[in-house]
Amino acid sequence: MQPEAYIPADHINWLKSLPLFHTTDGYYFVHAGLNPRNTLDEQTREDLLWIREEFYNARFNFGKPVVFGHSAFDKPRVFRPLKPDGTPDKDGPITAIGIDTARHNTGSLSAVELTNPEPKFYREPIIYREGGGLR
Repeated sequence: MQPEAYIPADHINWLKSLPLFHTTDGYYFVHAGLNPRNTLDEQTREDLLWIREEFYNARFNFGKPVVFGHSAFDKPRVFRPLKPDGTPDKDGPITAIGIDTARHNTGSLSAVELTNPEPKFYREPIIYREGGGLR
């Protein structure tokens, strides 16, 4: 069933009018990620919504961390540049923060607090009511 079959048209239109990524002073927020081969102005809709490993494995520094979902991990992940030996540079700048923890598979939802230099993660189980819906 397509979303248009059960979501009001004005809601669909509002969602379609939203930008595909959001910028703050300290972060970029995007559904899937950014293509490391392109500048911010050259990002495509396809990459913003669908890119995966090419983005987060590159650990490219866009000037501020990119907070993203779409690619599910067992826990939220912080990405930093790699050292020449291929290991993460734990003292390097954060390049990306992955917050998708596969709620549809794990039953828990993750969030990130970005008020300090290091992100703080929260992960809570989703509790379903008998007969459907959240409680």
